Order: sequence, then C-alpha cells, then structure tokens
Amino acid sequence: MSVIGLNVTGEGNNVDIRGGISITHSQNTDGSVSIVTGINLNGDSEVTLSGQSTIDTATMIGGAVTLAKVSNGGSLILDDNSIIDINVNYIDVSASINNALLVANGENSSIANQGDITSHGVYSIMRVDNGATIGNSGEILVYATSNGGGDDRTAVARADDAGSVIHNQSGGDITRIHNQSGGDITRVISPSYLTSNL
Repeated sequence: MSVIGLNVTGEGNNVDIRGGISITHSQNTDGSVSIVTGINLNGDSEVTLSGQSTIDTATMIGGAVTLAKVSNGGSLILDDNSIIDINVNYIDVSASINNALLVANGENSSIANQGDITSHGVYSIMRVDNGATIGNSGEILVYATSNGGGDDRTAVARADDAGSVIHNQSGGDITRIHNQSGGDITRVISPSYLTSNL
C-alpha cells in the first residue's frame, strides 16, 4: 500500500505550498512496507515548498517516508523559508529500503534545496536516479546517532545511474554528526520492488 499527499501530474502546473507538510508514520514490525509520499510530482511542472515541514517516523532502515518525489521533468524548489525537521526511529527488522526524503528520477527532473533540513536520527536526505539533479544551497544537518533497533547507517546523499548529479552549491552546508557502530543488513528492498509489489 502507498499513500500520496499531493499528486501533481502533467505539464504546466505551478503549485505553491506555503505552510509546509506534516507526516506522522509508524511501520509494523512484521517487515511489511507502506510507502508514504508527501508530494509526488510527475511531469514538466513546478512545485515550491516553504514553511515548517515535519516528519515523525518509526520505520525500517532507509525510511518509508518520502517528503517529495520528482520525475519526468518536474521541478521542486524548497525555498529559503523552508524548514524541514525529521524525527526517525528505526524498528528492529532485518531489512532495509533504498529511499530518501527527497527523490528525483529521470533527465530534466530536479530538486533545489534553499532551506534548512535537520534530521534527528540518520535518514537518507537526497537521492537522484537516471540523470536527475539535486542542488543544495541550504543547510542540512543530520544527527546520525543511535536511534532504535538495528543498524542505522545510510547515505545522506546518493546518486545512481549515468548523468545523476547532486551539487552542494555555494552557500550550501551538509553536516553529519554520528556515533555509529557496525551491524548486519540481511535484505535490501529496492524502489522497483516496492513499485511493482505494492
């Protein structure tokens, strides 16, 4: 099962969200996955997000909550008034998921973070695939401290496939504070698995 808060499809749409987005999520410990997406932007349209956004989640490693997913030429701007606070606790299951707070997929798809993102607990913040781009000129702070069951290591930023780029631009700052130790991950769930099996 998947849940989408705002679904923007097609070309030429312009959406301005000024009050932020709040997501509260708790995953079952049986390993079943429900993906929650705040904004799904599919197509050559633009969404601007400002204001206070919060994500509170208890999830498997990698996180089942995506604040925004952009594909097929879409553009998301987190403006300089955007503040995102993440509180994450990992449940103790022997699986993980390849996901992130901000996901851009496909050529000409882009996300620009000009605001502040703070994660209390390690969470994958940015992921690009298949030629997409994410630019950060804001402040990203990840407290990658022990936060619940299982191993909680993950990439703050991840780029997969040819042409995929994450830029930490002028004025951008990414800080990771951690006290991590090793652990075992027995199974990784890919986004394609989730898409085809929900």
